[in-house]
Amino acid sequence: MKRWVAGLLLIGIAGCSGGCSPPGGGAVLTPESSQAKVDNPPAHTAAEQKAAAKNSVEGQETLTLKGHSDWVLRVSFSPDGKRIVSGSGDKTLKVWDAQTGQETLTLKGHSDAVVSVTFSPDGKRIVSSDGLFLMKFGEIKVWDLSPLDELQRNKVTVAQRKGARAAGKPAAKKAAAIQEAERLAAETSLTLKGHSGPVTSVSFSPDGKRIVSGSRDSSLKVWDIWSLDTSK
Repeated sequence: MKRWVAGLLLIGIAGCSGGCSPPGGGAVLTPESSQAKVDNPPAHTAAEQKAAAKNSVEGQETLTLKGHSDWVLRVSFSPDGKRIVSGSGDKTLKVWDAQTGQETLTLKGHSDAVVSVTFSPDGKRIVSSDGLFLMKFGEIKVWDLSPLDELQRNKVTVAQRKGARAAGKPAAKKAAAIQEAERLAAETSLTLKGHSGPVTSVSFSPDGKRIVSGSRDSSLKVWDIWSLDTSK
């Protein structure tokens, strides 16, 4: 019996010396055919090549915004994507045109680095907070952007203000308009105090009537700004 089984095995091996087909037909995968498949991938279609080209340019830098004199600690887009607000270690906020990269407004009033900024859901206000040091009580400020809206209706920019001396009286008038808008924004801002440490995070409620803040004093506070808003 053993000799009979061994004979069958030898016959089978000899019969497959030139390559055997699997049951039901088909090609046998050999090391050579496998390597050839790897070395010769299928050609990409025109649509695949177009998609690959698009992916290769996604994430491309389109603008560089400069104006702060210290680290930029926080940035945020307005809900409509037309504006950007930034908070810096220079204790200011800056509002930028998101399409052109032009600085449109500088907001001053914080006494420490601005560490959190965000727009209200309607894009008409900004809330910001400051504080980097444990021994300092952080503040929250709410800024009304209606003066900026008036400036943009008149197409006034910070760049025009900076070039006022060289451009003469028309630019000087626009420069004065920007200064007035910045003054109004500072005067109409709301200041919220209550935390016993730096305020590291702020956010509006979906209806824009409340603000929540988080602090290094290990607490969160919710503020009803609707009742404090004198512009409504």
